[in-house]
Amino acid sequence: MDPVSILVEVIKTASTAMGQNLASETIRDLYRQLKEKLRGTSVDEAVDQLEKTPDSLGRQMVLQEELEKTGQAESAALKETADLLNKALQDQGLAAGQTIQASLKGGGAIAQRDSVAAGKGGIAVKLDLHLDGSRKDWEKAFGDYLDGVVRETQHLRLPGLDLNPLDQGQPVTELSRVYVDLDTTSHLPTESEGRPSPEKERLSALKACIDHPRLVLLGDPGSGKSTFVNHLAHGLARFMLEGAQGAHPYLPGWPEQESALLPLIVVLRDFAAELPEKVAQKARARQLLDFVKLQLGQDDRSEAFEPLRQAIQDGKALLLLDGIDEVPSQQRALVRDIIQSFQERHSRCRILATCRILAYQEPAEEGEEDLRLPASVFPSFELAPFDGEKIRRFIQGWHAERVRSGAVSSRDAGKLAEQLQQAVHRRDLRHLASNPLLLTVMAIVHAHLGKLPEARAKLYEETVEILLWRWERHKATGQEPRMSLLLEEAGCASMDLLRTLWEVAFEAHSQPSSPRSEGKEERGSDIGELQLEKALASLAGGSHDWAQKVIELIRLRSGLLLEREPEVFSFPHRTFQEFLAGAHLALHRDFDKEATRLAAEGAQWREVILLAAGKLAHCDGNLAIPLNLVSELCPVRQRDDAESWEKAWLAGDVLLEVGTSRVQGRDLGCQLVQRVPARLGEVVDRGRLTPAQRAAAGVTLARLGDPRPEVMLLEEMEFCLVPAGPFWMGSTHGQDDQKPLHRLKLNHNFWISRFPVTVAQYAPFVEAGGYGQERFWPEAQAESRWQEGQLRDYLGERERPWGWEQTPSNQPVTGVTWYEALAFCRWLSEQFQESGRLQADWKIRLPSEAEWEKAARGGLEIPARPVVGKSFLKQPVKLKKNPATQRRFPWGSQADSNHANSEEAGIRSPSAVGAFPKGESPYGCLEMSGNVWEWTSSRYKKYRYNAQDGREDLEGGGSRVLRGGSYWNDQSGLGCSSRGGDGPGGGDVDIGFRLALSP
Repeated sequence: MDPVSILVEVIKTASTAMGQNLASETIRDLYRQLKEKLRGTSVDEAVDQLEKTPDSLGRQMVLQEELEKTGQAESAALKETADLLNKALQDQGLAAGQTIQASLKGGGAIAQRDSVAAGKGGIAVKLDLHLDGSRKDWEKAFGDYLDGVVRETQHLRLPGLDLNPLDQGQPVTELSRVYVDLDTTSHLPTESEGRPSPEKERLSALKACIDHPRLVLLGDPGSGKSTFVNHLAHGLARFMLEGAQGAHPYLPGWPEQESALLPLIVVLRDFAAELPEKVAQKARARQLLDFVKLQLGQDDRSEAFEPLRQAIQDGKALLLLDGIDEVPSQQRALVRDIIQSFQERHSRCRILATCRILAYQEPAEEGEEDLRLPASVFPSFELAPFDGEKIRRFIQGWHAERVRSGAVSSRDAGKLAEQLQQAVHRRDLRHLASNPLLLTVMAIVHAHLGKLPEARAKLYEETVEILLWRWERHKATGQEPRMSLLLEEAGCASMDLLRTLWEVAFEAHSQPSSPRSEGKEERGSDIGELQLEKALASLAGGSHDWAQKVIELIRLRSGLLLEREPEVFSFPHRTFQEFLAGAHLALHRDFDKEATRLAAEGAQWREVILLAAGKLAHCDGNLAIPLNLVSELCPVRQRDDAESWEKAWLAGDVLLEVGTSRVQGRDLGCQLVQRVPARLGEVVDRGRLTPAQRAAAGVTLARLGDPRPEVMLLEEMEFCLVPAGPFWMGSTHGQDDQKPLHRLKLNHNFWISRFPVTVAQYAPFVEAGGYGQERFWPEAQAESRWQEGQLRDYLGERERPWGWEQTPSNQPVTGVTWYEALAFCRWLSEQFQESGRLQADWKIRLPSEAEWEKAARGGLEIPARPVVGKSFLKQPVKLKKNPATQRRFPWGSQADSNHANSEEAGIRSPSAVGAFPKGESPYGCLEMSGNVWEWTSSRYKKYRYNAQDGREDLEGGGSRVLRGGSYWNDQSGLGCSSRGGDGPGGGDVDIGFRLALSP
C-alpha cells in the first residue's frame, strides 16, 4: 500500500475509534501500525496529496488533539506519533495562532474554535490549535504586508506620466485618480432571453472577476491588464488596512462577504525564473508558495508568509498571476500545470491570471500541445478597447491630476484637455486612442509638444526623447546637461547613446531575464547592470568608469530605464522595450530577411517587427525597406501552411503600420496594396489559421479594404436558391420552444442571402437618408418608434445603428432593430428594381423562421450542388436526397469550434463574414450558426409552425423570432432549430439579419 493510502487509512481508523471512546488503546495500536507501515517511505510525499482526501485535515486534527487530551503524549511512542502528525499539519500550511475547524464522521461530535463538544458516546475535543507564535505577530505581519501592497500599487507605473519637476516632495500621479474602469468584450445577459445587452452594458473586468473565482484576463499590449491587477490589489489591500466595513468604497460591487480578501501579486516571468532549469520536473502546488516565500524574504517581510499561506488555505486570498505570455516558451507547460495543481489544492482561493491575446490561442497544428488553462475552470475574458466616453474620462482625469500636482493651472487644464480630446479623435489617431497605454503616451507627448504626431512609432520616439532627456534639461538651469557633457567627453552624440539602448533592448527581448521585480506592470525584461555597463563602456573605448557615471545618471534622472532592484534595470513598459528593439532591428542590413526569420519564432516578435517598420516609415522616412519586408512576408507564390498564412497576416499589419496611402506612389507599393488584401481574403474564405487568428486577420483585412465584392458591395451580394419541398422543422432534444419535431412543406422557391448583411452593404442605406424616408418605416411609425426621420429605442434617438463607427466594414451590421431590418429590405427592393436586377413583382424581405430553418438544415431533397449567384432567373436544378434531413447543425451533426463563431472559438465578438467556410449549409449559406443572431419576419409563437395563425403578420407588437445564435453562445445553442426572441425595438450588439427574396 502506498504512503498516502496508509496515512489516510490510519487517520480514518483513529477518528472512528475516537467516536467510540476507545482512544487510549487505539492510539497505542495505531502508533505501532503507523511506525511499521511508513518505515522507509516519504511522509512528505504522503502529505503532499492529503488535502485532496475529504476530511483528511480534520481527521489529523482530531488524532493530534486526542493525543494531547488523553495525557499519553509523554511516552516516547506517542510523542513520536504526535511529532509526525504535527509535521504533517505544518507541511499543509497550518500556522501560528490559527483556530482550526474540523469535521468528523462517526458517533462523535466536533467542537469549533474555543468550544468543547461531545456526541453520544464520544469524547469532547477542544480545537484551538496554537503552534509556535502568537496572533499578535500575525496581525503586525498582515499590516506590514498590506501597507507594502498599497504603496507599491498606488501610483501609475509609467515614469514621465506626472510631468512634474524632479524636486523632493512633488506628488506623483496616483493610479486611482486617472484610472478608468475597463470593460471586456463580453456582455451582460438580458433577463428575458439570456443574450447580450446593448453595448453600454458590456461586462466590466471587475464584474467578470467578481462573478468568476478563477479566470484569465486577455488583452492586447497596453490594454490595461497589469494596471487592472494593480488597481484590484490596491483596492483590496487598502480596504483591509483601513478596517473598513460594508460596501467596498474602492471596488464598487465587490461582494461584502469577500471584502477582506488578501491580494497577492505574482509576476509569472519572475516565478518561472526561479524554477529549476531542468524542464522535465513535476508540477507541484507548493512551488508557487515557495516563490511567494522567497519574494517576501527578499522584501524583509518573511513574517507575512504564514498569514498569507493560511489566507490561501482558508479561501481568504486573491492570487493575481500577471503575464502568462511572459513565461519562456519552454516553461509554459510547466507553469500551466503548476497553476492547475495550485487551483486543485487550494480550491477556495480566488485566482486571476493575465495574458496577451495572441499568446493564448488554441494550437495551430494538430498534435501541438495546448498551453492554455482549462476553460472549464479558468474562463477567459478579453479586454475591450476604450470607447469615446472612456477616452473622455481619462483625459479629464489626467488633466485634473496635473492641476492637483501643480503641473498646470486649472484654467490652462481645461483648454489643454479640449485640445487633446480633439487631437485623439483625428482620423489617423482615433484607433490608437482606444488603447489605454497609447492614450497615456499621447497625453505625455501632447503635454510637452502641444500636438500629436501621426503614427504610433512617432509617438514612441517622442516619448523616449521626453523620458530620456527631460530631467537633464530641467536640472541644467542654463548649464550644459551632465549627460551631454559625458557624451562629449567620450566623443559621442546622443544618437550613439540611443543606438546602444536600442541594442540593449533587442538583446533583452531576445533573451528575457526573469528575476523578481518591484513593479507589477507589464514591464520590460530585466537587464543586469553588468550587461548595461558593458554596452555603454563600448561608447567610451571600454571605459567602465565612464559607463558607471552614465548609469548613475540613468538611475537618478532618466525615466526610460528604471532600477527595479539593486543592479537590475528594465524599461518602464514592455511596449517601450519592443519599440527600442524594433529601432535596433530597423538597422539590420538585411532587415526584411531578419524580420521574416523572427516572425517565424513566435508572436513575441510581432510588435517589434511592426514598430520597426513604423519607425523606418514615419521616423526615418524610409518606405522601401518596409515594403521589401511586406513582399518577403507575402510573396507572389504562397505556400499553404500555417506559418505562411501567419506571415501574410503580419504583412497586412505592416502595411497598416506604414500607411497604405503613403505607398501608393511606388510600383511595389501598388502591387502589395492589391496582393496582401487578396491573400488575407484567402485566409478568411479558406478557413486558414485558428478561428481567433482568422478573425483578427479579418479585422486587418477590413482596415486595408476587403477586396471581396460579394461582401462589400450591394450590387454584388450573393444569394442561394432554396427549392420548394418538405423539410423537418424543430427538434426532439432541444429546448421546449423547439419541440415537437414536425414535417413542414414550403410550396415556393425562394432565395436567401449567402451572408448576413454587412456594415459595408448597410452603409448606402444610411448614406442615402433611408432613416428619414417615411415609406420604409410603417411598423415602427405605428408603434411610435419612428418619428421625424429618427428611430427611437430604449437608448435614445438615432439615425444609424449603435456602434456603427467601431464595427469593421466586412462584419455583419449589428445593433439593428427589427424595424431597421424591414426598412432596409424595402429600400433595397426599390434599388434592385430600379437597376433591373429584381423583377417588379419580386421583393426583398426578411425570411420567415420556417424559410430560415430550411435554408440551414436542407429539405428532404437538396441541390446536387448549391446554386449561388447574383441572378434570380428560373433555372433547372438537379436534386438529390439529403443525407442528414434532421441534422443538428448546418454542416452536420457534430459540434466543431472551427465551423462557427461560437463561445468555443474564443473570438468573443463578431467576425468577418465567410470566416467559417466549413460551416456551410446544404444550399451554400454561411454564418447560419454563430457570429450574430438574425431577425426573421415571424412573431414568436409556440410550435407547431403554422404560417396562417398570424405569426407572419408584420403589423402589431410582440416578440419576433431570432435565429442562428451568436459568438456569445456555446454550440449547444447554435443548432438549426435553436430559437430566440426579442421585441422588435430591441437592437442588441449581437443581432443582425440576412435577406430573402421571392415573387
